[in-house]
Parts: sequence; structure tokens; C-alpha cells
Amino acid sequence: MPLFGTPNVEKMRAKRDVKGLIKALGYEKASEVRHAAAQALGEIGDTHAVEPLVARLKDNEVDMRKIVAEALGKIGDARAVQPLIAVQKDNDEEFSVKLSVSSALKNISDPRAIELFIAALKDDHAGVRSDAAEALGNIGDPRAVQPIVTLLKDDPGRRYKAAQALRKLGWEPDNGEIGAWYWIAQGCSVTKGDWEKVVALGPVAINPLIATIKELSYTARVRLSAAEALDQLGWKPDEGETGAYYWIAKGDWRKVMALGPAGIEPLIAHVDHSHSPDISSAVEVLGEIGDPRAVECLNHILKAMHWEPKYIEVRQAAAKALGEIGDPRAVEPLTAASKDKWSEVSKAAVAALSKIGTAPKLTVSNDNIVIDKRLGLIWQRAEDGIERTYDDALSYCRSLKLAGHNDWRLPSNEELQELASVPFETLKQIFPDIKAERYWAQATADQLRWAEAPERIAYTVDFDPESGNYRKPITYFKTNSYFVRSVRNAK
Repeated sequence: MPLFGTPNVEKMRAKRDVKGLIKALGYEKASEVRHAAAQALGEIGDTHAVEPLVARLKDNEVDMRKIVAEALGKIGDARAVQPLIAVQKDNDEEFSVKLSVSSALKNISDPRAIELFIAALKDDHAGVRSDAAEALGNIGDPRAVQPIVTLLKDDPGRRYKAAQALRKLGWEPDNGEIGAWYWIAQGCSVTKGDWEKVVALGPVAINPLIATIKELSYTARVRLSAAEALDQLGWKPDEGETGAYYWIAKGDWRKVMALGPAGIEPLIAHVDHSHSPDISSAVEVLGEIGDPRAVECLNHILKAMHWEPKYIEVRQAAAKALGEIGDPRAVEPLTAASKDKWSEVSKAAVAALSKIGTAPKLTVSNDNIVIDKRLGLIWQRAEDGIERTYDDALSYCRSLKLAGHNDWRLPSNEELQELASVPFETLKQIFPDIKAERYWAQATADQLRWAEAPERIAYTVDFDPESGNYRKPITYFKTNSYFVRSVRNAK
């Protein structure tokens, strides 16, 4: 019997009218009605809805397929397993749908999906790996043990999920590094006793503990516990980045500052990963060391944390640090902060601006290059106007022969941002063919360590003054195509 008028899904939900909601799944005039009906069926959990929902896994609309998968996961009926597996194996399916399917299969935890879950432990997406580990623990098949042990060792963010799954599978940790990873994972959220078990393993636990103090996705408590465990094992920090991570974990900022430039990248990583206003000390150390690598991080603090009073102190510290570094890339955010509603921030910004030097000094050479004497860089002046993928951009720069040199390269984020700090109208006079578009930049592995799939993405810098991302480093897939300007170091 056809439906007349728009189905009242909320009324059906309240009455638990499963038949009516199943009919509403086919209401083609309004997708929101179909979405709401699928969600309601999932919440009600009646198994009569399984087959109608399974049929909708082939719906033309992506959002509908996602909602249907989520609903089937909530119902938890085994009849949905094979259809969900088929969706997950479909190479043409949207990733967002597969993510919902992964969660649904985890909720059902049917042995028929074990091979799919084992394969999913290597998925690029962290959520898929977490779902897979949890589901394999629930299923209880011993074939999953070794793949989950690998996850325990190699995937910091999924380490606790892996440890939980192994415990459910009846696995016992050894007295080697794998055992250390297991007890570290347990120590992330359970008891002090698990850290004592790490220490009891002796020197074999040192490398896993060092990796733990460097893993900034862990809480400060976990990293401090790892540092204290290293103390108990008699380990001594070096004067490089590992030492900096150790002293950051211990909260000894004077020791971090004493390391000088070696502390910059760990400090930046610490500040970037923290969602707490309690990072003023780290920000102050960045200013005292005075390395320009910290500028983008400090600019972000100054611009992105302006809405809450609790960030006044850290923003004030960021403005002061930018003044100490004296990099012209800070002029724009400091100018905006000089008008900040919080007087502590505005005063610090005004003081910092008085210390900032000028923008890059660019000189056009006769052989069609542009020299920046202040930074010791030589830029390609004329570009060919071709947009390239990231890999093609790298190859283009490496193969470029210009002005008698063949050591051209893709510029770093910092170098491109430095160039973008020059007003665009001025750049157009120096680089006549420059585009108000994105240009590829080369980033280090550490700069992309926050990403779920760093091998797939790279940074660009936007030279469009009208863009909301003007002068900012933004990541995009390497398969996208953007413009390229080569650079080399002056000898």
C-alpha cells in the first residue's frame, strides 16, 4: 500500500512502528526521511528490519549507505555480515561508507569476518584498525594473535586496543620487547603495577620506553611514567632530540632550553599536540632558543586560541617568543593580535612588532633567478605554469638545470611561507608569472607524523591573498596538482 504524504518518522519511532519505518526507507521524495527511518530502525533494534536495511546498502546515496551500515551494526544480526563484507571488499565504495561498515562488523563480531579484520589491522585509517583489533578480540580466533602482536608493537595509537584484544585471546606476554609494549599499553590506562612490570623486564624495555616518551598522542601522565621507568633502569638522556623529549616528559624546561636547537622539533611537536593552555613554559623556551622553525607553531597559537580567556597567558607568551625570534612571517598575526581584546596579548604583540626585522630582500639576477641574500636562497624566477602532482613536482625540481646549476629542489614549508610573507603585489613585480594559487612544499617526516596516512599527503602554501588560507601550509593528497617554484641554497 503506497504512503500518502510525508511519513512522520518521529511518531513512528515513538510508537516503535517497525513496519511503517521500513516503508519509509523507500520514500524517495525526501532523503532526510529515509535517513531518519534507517536511524530509527537501528535504535529500535528489531531484526525484522535487517533484510530491508541490507537492500539499502546498494542505495545510490552515500549518506544513506553509511546510515544503513550503522543501523545494521546496532541491530547486530548475523544475516548482515556477508552483505557488509561485500561492501567492505568493493573497491569502488566510498571510504566513509567503509568506515561505517567496519564499525558495524566490529559490533557484530562474526567469525566469518576474521580474514577481513586481520587485513584491516594494516588499514591506513586508525579507526578501522581499532575496530579490527576489538572485533578480533571478541571473536577469539587464535589466528588473530600474531597480527595483533604486530599492531601492539608498531601502532602507538592502537596499542591499548591491541593489548585488550590479546588479553581476551588468552595471550601471555614474553619477557622481551613485545612484553614491554604490552605492559606499557596496559600502563596507559590501568595501574601503577603495570609500569613496575615494564621495569622488571630490565634493559630490554628501554627502546619501547624511549618510543613512549616521544609518542605525544599519549597523555602527559603516561609519558612521565615512561620517563620515570627509564630512570629506574639507569638510562641517561642524550643531548639530542631524544633527550629533549625526555625532559619535556619530566617537565624540566631549563634542561630543554639547555639543549638549544636540538629541542626545537620536540617542543613544536609538544605544543602542537597539546589541547591544554598549560604550555606557556614550552612556548617561552621556543622564544628563548630563538629558532625560526618555531614561527608557524607560534603564529598558530596566536591566531587559533583567541576565543577563550584561559589561553591569554599562552598567547602572551607566543607573542613575546615571536618578538624574540624576529621572523617577518610573524608580522601579520602580531599585527592582528595588537588589536586583541585582551590587553596582556595586545601589549605583548606591540612589543614584539617593534623587534621584527624586514621581509626577505629579493634581488633579480640577470640569469633569470631571484636571490634572497638574507636567507641564503636562490629562487627560480620563471615557472612553466604547469600544475603537477607532488611526485612530479619533486622530479621536476631535481631535474631542473638553470643558471648553470642542477641542484634545484622543492622548497620547504618555511621557505615558501617566507616568500609568501612578501606582499603579493610586490612578488608579482619580482616573479611576473607567479600565480595566486597553491604551490607544493616539501615537508619532513616529523612534520607529518600527526597524520593518519602521511605517505599520501604533502604540504602546500597558498599565495592567493583572497584565500582564507593565504600564506598557510595546508596538506593535500599528493595526487592533486598544484604549481611549483624551485629553489636552491646559495653556495
